[in-house]
Amino acid sequence: MSPLFYVGIILILIVIGVLVYYFMNQGDDSSSDVSSPKKGELVITEEGTETGKSKKENYIQVPDLNGCQGDKQPEYCKGYDSSPEKGFAYVYDLSIDGKTGPNYTECPGGGHECWYVEQYDEEGALVGIVDRDGKSMLDKIVEDVWNDKWSSDHPMVKTFTKAAEYKDEKLIAKEKFSSEQGKKIEVGEVIKVGDMPTAFLYFIVLFAAMKAAGAEKPSKITLKIKGSKEKFDDMMSRRKGRKGEAKPPPSSD
Repeated sequence: MSPLFYVGIILILIVIGVLVYYFMNQGDDSSSDVSSPKKGELVITEEGTETGKSKKENYIQVPDLNGCQGDKQPEYCKGYDSSPEKGFAYVYDLSIDGKTGPNYTECPGGGHECWYVEQYDEEGALVGIVDRDGKSMLDKIVEDVWNDKWSSDHPMVKTFTKAAEYKDEKLIAKEKFSSEQGKKIEVGEVIKVGDMPTAFLYFIVLFAAMKAAGAEKPSKITLKIKGSKEKFDDMMSRRKGRKGEAKPPPSSD
């Protein structure tokens, strides 16, 4: 396996903790119907990006929503709105860097009100990741990246920029790797959202690569990633099924 494949595995364990892989199936003609981006706007679809021309480091934690499906639920489940248009939840805060492990317990200031939650439209496309006040997590990350709060010397950033680069307004592979669907991505090929273990991992690799390339900070981020709700439901059901599987009898050795 190539280094980028292992990067995905390591970052899932370190950066987003208990969130396991979910698959994003893509068709040849699956690009979303998004109008041409305006100046400074970054549009992210399942096909990639389009722009208008003119200690363990750990910033992210992911509450284990699978635990919110059973009878004995963690205390934080009380604050999670499991309506059909909601998906994975994230905690993003620079203050947790190196101070806590990857597994979520509570927000940096206590409680559970700091969550950013994936938002889906009526077609199941990912259209945002926002907090309770409607503030975008991706906007917050972009502000931090372009304000140099993610140092170019940060091990996480070094790993990202070694594996991929932002070129011709696309995220391009600098190393060979296998996508989540088993497709071989060659050096120089465009990396799509579904090629990464999670959509969120794609976002942070993209932003790190854009900053390293000297790209201007996006003035607006528009998400329209088809199939996201379906993949969320599929992953949650598969994890629930695994928890319900019978355990093998103990060994007699």
